[in-house]
Amino acid sequence: MSRPVPSLALPTTGLLDEVGPYRVLARLAAGGMSEILLARRAGVAGLERLVVLKRMRPDLVSEPELRDALLDEARIMLGLRHPNVVAVQELACEGDELYLVMEHLRGDNLLALMRAVRAHRSEIDLALAVHVAADVCAGLHAAHELVDDDGAPLHVIHRDVSPQNVFVTFDGEVKLIDFGIARFADRVARTKSGVVKGKFAYMAPEQFSGEPLDRRTDVFAAGVVLHELLTGKRLFARTSDRDMLMAILSDPVPRPSALAQARGIPPALDEICMRALARDRGDRFATAGEMRAALREQLPALDPRLDPRETLSRLTKQVLAPRLAEVDALLRRARRPGPEKVDRKPAPISEPPPRLDPPSVPLELDVAVEERAPEPRHGTRALAFALGAGAGVALAGLALSVLMRAAIPPPAPRTDAAPIESSAPPPVPSPAPIVEPPVPATIRVRIESTPSGATVRIAGEARGVTPLAIELPRGTTPIELALELRGHTTITQTLVPDESQRLLLQLAPRPPRRAPVAPTPTTP
Repeated sequence: MSRPVPSLALPTTGLLDEVGPYRVLARLAAGGMSEILLARRAGVAGLERLVVLKRMRPDLVSEPELRDALLDEARIMLGLRHPNVVAVQELACEGDELYLVMEHLRGDNLLALMRAVRAHRSEIDLALAVHVAADVCAGLHAAHELVDDDGAPLHVIHRDVSPQNVFVTFDGEVKLIDFGIARFADRVARTKSGVVKGKFAYMAPEQFSGEPLDRRTDVFAAGVVLHELLTGKRLFARTSDRDMLMAILSDPVPRPSALAQARGIPPALDEICMRALARDRGDRFATAGEMRAALREQLPALDPRLDPRETLSRLTKQVLAPRLAEVDALLRRARRPGPEKVDRKPAPISEPPPRLDPPSVPLELDVAVEERAPEPRHGTRALAFALGAGAGVALAGLALSVLMRAAIPPPAPRTDAAPIESSAPPPVPSPAPIVEPPVPATIRVRIESTPSGATVRIAGEARGVTPLAIELPRGTTPIELALELRGHTTITQTLVPDESQRLLLQLAPRPPRRAPVAPTPTTP
């Protein structure tokens, strides 16, 4: 069914008027675990600063796993300063509540741009597509190269690279966003479940096999994004989750030039894309920086006069004109003088953010792999600082569009039209609503344990022994899962059944009981 484009900002209530020293102007997105707010802070001589705040839902403030996840992402983002990564300014606290202060961007995510271009019956120029992919690789490489205070590598892996998590501003910038499920060394939040996370259609084969991940996992996802930029088509989209999985694991991957023959994609660009998409990661680029260098080598031959930032700015303003007008209208309202507020200073903590996901974005599933016929799906997910199912924290300059906007529809069927007078600009077509497939009513969870053979109980009911694949009704109400195995300590996990997942749990041997000490006989 058609999805109407939602209002850019939801109304706020009196409860949202203040977060620390920031006056909240609008709630941009809200979900099961967190919310995104547009806010401003007044300064000297009437100057003010607009920011985006991300905070945990008030009723979840005491959840230690969510706080730890927030601290983990903060640790990454506060140490990551790069023009192709969204900037987090601080992690602050107000009482017991932690919240992130992030830079405010005006724009939309790459998925929205690609759909808007298609709705205008156009294409992203090859050189511009290569430039965007190269900037994504630049942001990834900066994250992969992060080190701690002692110079030791943090081994950061984004794990959720997708068009939804690439932000394009109206000024022509490209920014990687949403490190909410990133992995790195010395994390605080070491979840017991080892849930496989990421958007299904952009996950590398090794993410389904339980193998250790490394930076080349993100290179594969960047290859999928590049392929889709070049062809204008989804690479691994299929009619079912299982077909999508098999496409990632075993279907032949078509060269971009074969899917878009009219585009004139050169063989060298084909080779770059196919190398990034190699199923054996040993055949991929060793680093995202290496992939970026290979892409940039192609730019002079594709368009030696390209001004990428100016060209991208012009394109976004043209095809995303309604979104630009909505963002600017919200900014004008936000800048109107408001009542004085109490200056409650937050205690900054030198660390920042997690992630957020909107129900309005096309659903991408976290899945478990099993070599057998598809079963009904039931899913569970370890509590993570995420919002809903889908995109990451889109810091859309008020738009946070990944989080709160409906997808821009695909183009209507092409029809013959009278030529447009060259003296007048072509009319901007109004995109027709997109018809999205219905969200499945159930999700699947694959539960594995070491050692195997543990009894799985969900809400107290025994459901089988590990390894086990079951289906659960989709929802946002947390459920309790427990694993029991003789001679081992029972472990429990709180799960939210909003996405399909794979859970890997480690059972610890139960300490042996001490034999009772016989009383020492006494002599008369």
